[in-house]
Order: sequence, then structure tokens, then C-alpha cells
Amino acid sequence: MKKTLTILGMSALILLGTACNSDDDGIDNDISNNPYKKIELTRTEQEMVGANNDFAFNFFNQLSSLEGEKNMMVSPLSLAQALSMLANGADGNTKKELMNVLGFGAYSVEEMNAYYMNLNKGLLSADKTSKISLANSFWVNNRYKAKSDYKKVLKNIYNAEVKELAFNNKTYKQINQWAERNTNGCIKEFVSENEINSETVMALLNAIYFKAFWASEFIENDNLRSDFTTPDGDVDVEYMTKNTIAFGYKDENCKLLRLYYGNKAFNMVLLLPNEDKTLDQVLQGINGEKWQEMTNQITVLKNAEIQLPKFKGKYSYKENLKQALKNMGIIDAFSQSDANFSKIMDNPIFVNLIKQNTSMAIDEKGTEASAVTIDDGAASLGGAVGWEEIFEFKATRPFFYIIEESSTDAILFMGKVTNPNE
Repeated sequence: MKKTLTILGMSALILLGTACNSDDDGIDNDISNNPYKKIELTRTEQEMVGANNDFAFNFFNQLSSLEGEKNMMVSPLSLAQALSMLANGADGNTKKELMNVLGFGAYSVEEMNAYYMNLNKGLLSADKTSKISLANSFWVNNRYKAKSDYKKVLKNIYNAEVKELAFNNKTYKQINQWAERNTNGCIKEFVSENEINSETVMALLNAIYFKAFWASEFIENDNLRSDFTTPDGDVDVEYMTKNTIAFGYKDENCKLLRLYYGNKAFNMVLLLPNEDKTLDQVLQGINGEKWQEMTNQITVLKNAEIQLPKFKGKYSYKENLKQALKNMGIIDAFSQSDANFSKIMDNPIFVNLIKQNTSMAIDEKGTEASAVTIDDGAASLGGAVGWEEIFEFKATRPFFYIIEESSTDAILFMGKVTNPNE
């Protein structure tokens, strides 16, 4: 009988100073000492960003259709890296399905590995005024033997810790400690004993932690309370507000607003559907290529009125996550009879559990340094060139957001807010 393989992903998105721990995590807020450092990708690797962003939207829309009208936040980067580590151990049709769903069907595993190694290196050094950490690990029940070539790839390419130990009724606690340590205390009770125990053969884990400060802060004294229209009716929420020069775009379906963090290496793009559209209607028409087309049209606007709700949440995905990936085309990996992970170990194994937990918080806190602000960004682009009329971005109804790296447009996190109070 085939034994089970577990894939676990966790990400902690901590923005604007609202952290799980009270310290500043070693962040240097002096932007003058931390200039924006672009990530240099080859032409092939830049194409792979677009392919991976297609995966991100496909995954999000599939999971959203299963989750319904709930707040959501996922890290497609965390999931993609876990699946990429898995693809390194797959062969035959199992490998083909994984590579196709990730968007890498036209590329080799070696090209995929080089892309992630280069991207991860760039992400970690892009902005010292923000904090981003990436962690991978491979846990093997020492009753089984993982192949040395596979362990070598995980160590050398994905900088993964390889832990070979006796799995017992305490192993899940060790994994939870690893999760807590690599998400700055944001994700603690990640797995339970019935998910990781003596019968588990192995587990692949990826963790991402991100904390950043707005390049141009919101002022708490400018906050207001007003209604937010949820799918179930209006609720009273606290909004951050600002009248400023901004980066925006609008068309017949929606408006986009881009807000930068730190030295502008990372940014958030928010999407607000027009009043005659639902959020799901707009998102179903967007893939990685369409998103790139829309964000390329973001321009500097002279007059913007911004109103954003404060929100935070913790999210966990398991059964719907597995179903979403099946809907996307990953079938054999979950099949006890068809899974082929012969490059991991000689024992027949299949994926039994795949899980992602996320945590995030957004408020008005900004960086103490003000050398780079939206105003400075406007100047660097030759001044505000947008519309003369006021650009209103008032997120008083469900909206969508993405956190991305600015030079590559690689998506780290994406989510939707349907009720800021939940």
C-alpha cells in the first residue's frame, strides 16, 4: 500500500507595524540607506513570472469559488514553491501535471529551479526597510529513506532544512514550533496530531513572512467610521483616509490603486469593482496576462481621495485547497494508484494532505523615514500626469488586493475582503 506525503504551507503577511511580536524585527526604517534594488531576471525567468502569475489567478479563482463569499488571503508564492519542490521528486504524468498547473509546462525542472533560486535571492535583498523571510523544510520519517539527489536539490536550490527523524505523537508539535519560528509567532497551531503522526512518511513545508511600512503613511486622526456593504448587509467599520497624489487606473469594470511600501521594492495593488459589477464577476475575467496589462496602465494621479478599511485575519485552507488543485489539473499526485514520486524515494507515496495557513493585518502605520513617499514617486516619473478630476477610491464594498515585488511583478500574496469585521 502506498504511504502518504504531506505538503504544508504557511504565510504571515504583517503590514504597517501590526506584528505578532511587538519588536521591529530588525527593520531599518532609514530609506536613504536602503535604496530600491531591482531583481535582475533573465528573459526566460521574466516569462516564468507571467506564467506563475497565471497560476496564482487560476488558483485564487478556483479556491474562491469553493470558499464562497468569505474573506480570503493566500500566498500563491508559498504554494507554488511547495509544489515546485514536489515536482522535483515526481516523474511521468505526475510531474507533467504539476509542471503544467504551475505554468512551467514549457520549461524544464532545472529552469524552474534556477528561476526560484534567483527570485528568492532577489526578494530577500530587495528592501531592508521591510522584512521578508522565506523558509523551506523537508521532514522524513526515518523508517523510510529519501534519495540523496532529491535532498541535495532541496538544500542547494530551495535552501531547505532536511530533517530525518522518528515520527511519533510529538512530531506535529515540532512542526508547529518550526511554523511559529518562521512566521515570527503569527502561526502557531498549524497542524494537529491526526495530521502528522507516526504513520506519516514525509512532509514538505514552506513559510513566508512579510512585514512592511507604507512609504506614505495614513494618519490615525484622519480615520472615520462608516458603513461597509457586505454580501449580507451593511456593517460599521473603521476607515483609513487620505487626500493625496496617488497611483491609479480605471476602466469599465473596476478601479486599481497602488500603494508602495518602504523603498518601493514591494507594493499593494487594490482592485475595487465598479458599482454595477460584483467582485467575482471582475476577477473571473482576469489572468496573469490581463493583470499585467491593467497594472501597466497605472499612472500618477493629481487628486485622489482614498478610503480603506482597517482589517486583519487568520485563514486556513485544506480540503478546498486540495479540491482547487484537482480542478486545475493536479490529479495523479493525490492518487494512491497513480502517483509517481520515484525521485523522492523507492517506497510508493502519494499526497494525502495539502494545507495552507495565512495570517495578516493592515492598519495606518507608516515608516518613520519620509525620504521616499508617493509625492517623491510622482516627481521621479516627471510629475503627476493623470486626470484633473478627483480619483475616488473608496473601498466601501468587497475588494481584492495583491502584494507584489515591484520590478518583476511577482505575486507574493493575494486576497479579498468581503467583511472587514470578520
